[in-house]
Amino acid sequence: MSCETRYRRCSCQTCSRTWILHEQRDLAPERPDLVQQGMSLLTAWYDEMALTSRHDVDPMMTVLREGGPFHTRGMLPAYLARLRATGRASHAERLAARLICQ
Repeated sequence: MSCETRYRRCSCQTCSRTWILHEQRDLAPERPDLVQQGMSLLTAWYDEMALTSRHDVDPMMTVLREGGPFHTRGMLPAYLARLRATGRASHAERLAARLICQ
């Protein structure tokens, strides 16, 4: 991929902002090796952080066990409606099926 396709510059004349275009396509089905490498890096980092922590309990795991961040609780119907209204109905259906089955 060339620089021209990887980066996009703002079209206005008053700024010089540049956006990096990424995460445009899910590579996981084609590159399970990259998924495994990423998961291995994440697991190694998590294990290292757990060993060096001064606390026995991981706050993130506590939040996840409690049902997620407080500000998002009860917001699933509105979020699903937003996904559907913005042309992402397939994502809404997949998310709803995954969360309702739990």
